[in-house]
Amino acid sequence: HVLLHSQNSKNTIELKYYLYYTSGWNEVLYVQLVQYMIH
Repeated sequence: HVLLHSQNSKNTIELKYYLYYTSGWNEVLYVQLVQYMIH
């Protein structure tokens, strides 16, 4: 989903790192899915 949010790539990357170090990639994928559905 990263390519679908290229306009917000910086925020997406920061969010990924934040969730990676706090909850793990499962949460990251969930957030990306939510963002995809919202957009």
